[in-house]
Amino acid sequence: AMGDAPGRVTIVLTDNSTQLLELSCPSGYRERAPVLTNTAVFEGVPGFEDCDLWWKNAAPGKGRKIRPGTWYCQNNKGTGVCRRQ
Repeated sequence: AMGDAPGRVTIVLTDNSTQLLELSCPSGYRERAPVLTNTAVFEGVPGFEDCDLWWKNAAPGKGRKIRPGTWYCQNNKGTGVCRRQ
């Protein structure tokens, strides 16, 4: 697994709920990342604000208050439940 770095968000899915995630932030950052071996990595994420994580091409899901770091997430009936490592 990749380590933490400034501006990096690592999402580890614990439930195989999607193959594609999107991260969007209030200041305009918006990227999609594939889920490979249960993990998606976003680079260049602003560290000064809370961002939203969206489940794509799957059962809808949304997780809130994501910042740089490593998170373990699952889709609980449309709510993305994430806890920081």
